[in-house]
Amino acid sequence: MYSLFISSFSSRRSFIVGAAVLTSIMTGCTSTDALTRVTTTEPHLVATSSTTGPRPYAANSSPATGKPGARDGNTLALTDKEILDLIKTTSTEVDASLPEAQRVLMSRAVADTILNRKACDCFGASTITDIVNQPWQFSAISSNLPYAYGTVDKMPISAIKPLVRKDVEAWLADRANGTPAQEYGLNFLNPYHSGASALSSWGWEVVRQAEANGHVYGDIRRRSVHYHGTAPGHRGKESKPYTIVLPQGWKPH
Repeated sequence: MYSLFISSFSSRRSFIVGAAVLTSIMTGCTSTDALTRVTTTEPHLVATSSTTGPRPYAANSSPATGKPGARDGNTLALTDKEILDLIKTTSTEVDASLPEAQRVLMSRAVADTILNRKACDCFGASTITDIVNQPWQFSAISSNLPYAYGTVDKMPISAIKPLVRKDVEAWLADRANGTPAQEYGLNFLNPYHSGASALSSWGWEVVRQAEANGHVYGDIRRRSVHYHGTAPGHRGKESKPYTIVLPQGWKPH
């Protein structure tokens, strides 16, 4: 996702996966006894075999406590336009062909990360629309790759993946009813589709955080996986926990 650059990264990987591992590798969240390490030519890639949800953040990865709460105290108000743009962007990042449990967790994690960027007020943008339009933050929206839309407004509603839309809308309703965020971090990436510069400057640190906390989502066998955390340059800027406030009369489609 963030700073996704196509590279020869995946061709340099050599996995040594036993039959037992093949039956259990399913990223998306871990219990403490569900970690299965996969041998690779790069450090810190873990496959997980549970879909029960991420473990609580370790002490060194907790949301910041020194900043004010999100926007208005501990609430984050969204407009209808922001919700649509959140759904659009999440749809471009989530593999809708994943098994349902993995897909739902990945959708929630991506949506939370975008919401966290608005909540922290540390990306120089005050709306979801401006956040997702920032250059190179979401490759299908605002990169210069051939398939990028250019801006979120140029992405047609017809391009939204229906299953991801359902996931995000259900999650927003849960968040508005007081369910805590699944993610408090500000970054995520798929290391199989990230350039060497991004990996060395912040990517491997996010991978380390994700492994430590079980915040890995997707299917590592298919290289359809996200590692969630906060890049070094943004550590300590995360918002306190917050509740979503939806527009009056808003309902899922």
